[in-house]
Amino acid sequence: MKILLIEDEKLAAEKLATLLQEVAPECALLATLDGVDAAINWLSNNPHPDLIISDIHLIDGLCFNIYSN
Repeated sequence: MKILLIEDEKLAAEKLATLLQEVAPECALLATLDGVDAAINWLSNNPHPDLIISDIHLIDGLCFNIYSN
């Protein structure tokens, strides 16, 4: 499974990445992004992941703005 992580708090992102590796080592963490703009750019230029794990409140807006474009 290919996973995209969208989290603007560095420690939380690192902890989630570590937990994912421990719980599901067969999964691939494609990228860890910190904001709406970065996520929109990444999704526009890469194949879509199987799963997106996202914080709601990001550094530059709400994650829902990622999907309304």
